[in-house]
Amino acid sequence: MADFSTPLTALRATAKTQPYVTAVKQKHNATTGPRYSDVSYHQFENDIEATASYWKKTFLPHDISEQSVIGVWLKGTSYEDMLHIWGVFRAGYTAQLILLRMTDPSVAHEVLTAAGAAALVHDPYLTSVLQDSTIPTFSANGLLSKSESKLTPVGPLPKMMDGDQILMIYHTSGSTSGAPKLVPITARWMTMVKVAIGSSTHMGSTMLFLESDLQGGCFIIPTSIPYPTSELVDMIDNHGLTRLDMFPVFLSQLFRQARHDPLLFRIELVVPPESPVCPHYSLTDATDGKGRDDDWVKMEMALRCDANSIEVDALQCCGDDLIHAVVAIGVGRPSPAIVLEPKHDDVLESTEKTRELQLKVLQRITPFHRRRYKHERIEDVNLIFVVPQLSLPRTDTKGNIRRLKVEEQFKQKLDEMFK
Repeated sequence: MADFSTPLTALRATAKTQPYVTAVKQKHNATTGPRYSDVSYHQFENDIEATASYWKKTFLPHDISEQSVIGVWLKGTSYEDMLHIWGVFRAGYTAQLILLRMTDPSVAHEVLTAAGAAALVHDPYLTSVLQDSTIPTFSANGLLSKSESKLTPVGPLPKMMDGDQILMIYHTSGSTSGAPKLVPITARWMTMVKVAIGSSTHMGSTMLFLESDLQGGCFIIPTSIPYPTSELVDMIDNHGLTRLDMFPVFLSQLFRQARHDPLLFRIELVVPPESPVCPHYSLTDATDGKGRDDDWVKMEMALRCDANSIEVDALQCCGDDLIHAVVAIGVGRPSPAIVLEPKHDDVLESTEKTRELQLKVLQRITPFHRRRYKHERIEDVNLIFVVPQLSLPRTDTKGNIRRLKVEEQFKQKLDEMFK
């Protein structure tokens, strides 16, 4: 049977050949101003070992056996979060990563149950909402030291002899079906991906980190996502940033800002069409849409939001008595908004009547939105706009509401909402 390596196997190999090369840079806001702390591959491996030992010691009294699924519900944007994720894996467990954007405990419980999770490691701020958890919960508190875990050896690195063995479990957003689906990552698939291409709880970030690890590179963790332009310039000028993986929405913002900012304008990268990184010319601007080509809205961090499902739910909840037509908008915004035509135009006669309608609509759609990611939810009554019947722009032939046209009409109002 083939022996499939793991991400930690690659980390150990790099730590052995390049122990003092910087593996991770993380920015901190110190009293003297922003600064970066450097973590070498040797230190990174030792920190993971200490964290793994801590979790091994923590889980033992609860009879949680090795290879059990351990839910990990963290923000995933700090060095400490990375240690907890890889520490759980290093201790011999299967880490199930849950994005902090999924804030509804009932949905998190569903994905944990579906994976058969034996315990949950969580961000400290979630403690209050997990008091009724049916599985043991453990708060992930900061950076652990060797002194906290030196009495519990973790043994040799997990050795994957079966390509179908599950290393980690991610999940989909559940935007369309209303229930997230599990995405198990097998040893065979992980090996193929890391050979080909190289928020820690996000699959994309994990792949980028693995690539950096395999190449002996340095992974910079910013202070926040998105991060300010000044921080990016600082990474380039003072910390040797040579490669940048960025969501298209952020990149387009940089392009716009570079027109007025000399610091950005001087940074230039030209990719000629004959470059080997470019796909076949026939694939340029190719899209793979769902339904109409604008049924998915790309939000602020290039996260996708199923606008059509928002509209369908609103009509199911309110179509009989409150809403005549509705469209969801919010391209490039932190959260979506809806623009609706009321069932009866008399609600526009006064501000009080309009507000009453908005509140009723929000109350009815809340159960649906509570289960969605933060960037997919409408939680503010001011993100429900009311316009007269038949005033929304429609296509001439089928009479479908033109979402992009509505986006243009409400751009200024959304700018004011999210400034």
